[in-house]
Amino acid sequence: MHRQLSITFGPSWYDNPRCILDLGAKRRLDDAKSDGLRRRYPIDPPHVVASLAFGFWVSLLGRGGSVGGAGTPRANYEMTLWRPALHRAFPHVRKLRAKVHRPLDDLRTFRNRIAHHEPIFNRPLVADYEKSLQVQPLAALSLNSGPPLSKRWGPPHPFRGANQTAVPQTGGLNTRAQRVLGYLHLFPVN
Repeated sequence: MHRQLSITFGPSWYDNPRCILDLGAKRRLDDAKSDGLRRRYPIDPPHVVASLAFGFWVSLLGRGGSVGGAGTPRANYEMTLWRPALHRAFPHVRKLRAKVHRPLDDLRTFRNRIAHHEPIFNRPLVADYEKSLQVQPLAALSLNSGPPLSKRWGPPHPFRGANQTAVPQTGGLNTRAQRVLGYLHLFPVN
């Protein structure tokens, strides 16, 4: 996403007045820059982008919020971000912005529940898993290089042959368990 925004609005796209961001996005950017200054990092695109959370990027795929105080217009991310730039970040996905945003936002919400140690045992975990499967093709295809994420593995294990990776074999696991564990990058998916 950063690459496509940089192509359209320049390397410091977040400071370009043509790149209309809502108050929430501006606040997150200001926080990232302040944090960089406090840590004595340069306030340049690589450092600013690296310090932005997953939620920031998901929000750029949303509708956009208020650009000022009460009575000010809303940022229309469909027209200002998606059409000129962000649709190219997902080149193999022929979907509307909202169709890309929804599964990513669901994943963000679920991830936040887990990260904040909220109970998830009452959640529809199978449905959450199925929704997360919608995200993997978006991410894999947007990388625009190599095989999907589920097929990528680390370097060869130092004590095994050159053609074997450090990922253990699935043994007698059933297909559904293989898919679940493959998604979690614990076992390869065939």
